[in-house]
Formats: sequence, C-alpha cells, structure tokens
Amino acid sequence: DGIGAHGIRINVKDEYEEMIATRPTIEVEGQRLPSLYEAHYAADACQPLHTTIHHDGWALPLGGSPFEGTHQRVDALLERAPFDRAGALAGVEAAALPDVAAAVRAEILASHALVDRVYRLAPLLESPEGVARPEVVAFACERYAAGARFVASLWLTAWERSSSIELPLWAR
Repeated sequence: DGIGAHGIRINVKDEYEEMIATRPTIEVEGQRLPSLYEAHYAADACQPLHTTIHHDGWALPLGGSPFEGTHQRVDALLERAPFDRAGALAGVEAAALPDVAAAVRAEILASHALVDRVYRLAPLLESPEGVARPEVVAFACERYAAGARFVASLWLTAWERSSSIELPLWAR
C-alpha cells in the first residue's frame, strides 16, 4: 500500500484508518465515516510542498527544514493571487473514483511533480507584484482547480458508495 516520495512514506490505508480513529466522524448504523473535515487533507494533497521533505526550503543535508517561509507563501497563494475563481473552475468535473487509494497516490504524485516549479516561482511569491505575475496566477488557478476536482471526486465517491448504507428506522 505504501509509496515513497523523496523520503516520505505514505501508506494510504493506515493513514486513512488512523484518521478515522482520531478525527471527527459520523456514525451511521454502527459504521464510522469521515466527516467533511477530511476535505482539508484532500486539498492539502494538491499543494506540492505537502508532498516533500523540501516543504519549506530545500532540505538541509540531514533532512531538516531551513524554514524559509516558502510553505506559508504557497499556502496563502489562493488568497493572495488575483484570479477568477469561478473561471478557474470552468470545466472542472467530479468523477467517481473506482480505487480511492490509487487516486490518492496519483494526486500526491502529480502534485509532487510540481515541487521544482514551486521553487522556480518562490522568489515571485515574496511581493504583491510577483504574486500577480501570469505564471504565478496560472499556478494558483491550476492548484485551485485540482483541489476542487479532487475533493469533489472524493465526495462524489463517498456519496455513491453511501447508497448501500441502510438508514436506521429513526432516519427514514
């Protein structure tokens, strides 16, 4: 179940089970289901710096972070970059995921492939003028759309799979 990405080991099944055990859930007919709170984690997979040991500057020789502030600037990019949010979502469609674990892996790997691009854009993120540059706006639009598509696809999948859950008598 695990994949490695530059020193990070991700075990989707174990992480999901841990999340279910430690995060708010909804119980339906004795089954614990993740709450909408999990959307935050799904969207995080679309932020490239969440997929690497180079999460806030290129990792130091022993693997530590220089904590240079790039991570915070990228996290804030969707609020700072001037882009048309509705336009960025044009054509974005949710799709049911036949294999959620494979979809999570694919999303993380696709996002991870953008780490070098983030660091090429990093100097521009330090000023309002830089954040308004077309290449930064394009990146913000792409990540915004990717996050919306991924979260919506996970919700659609959960919705479709929930059709097999029998509601308790009090909810009918």
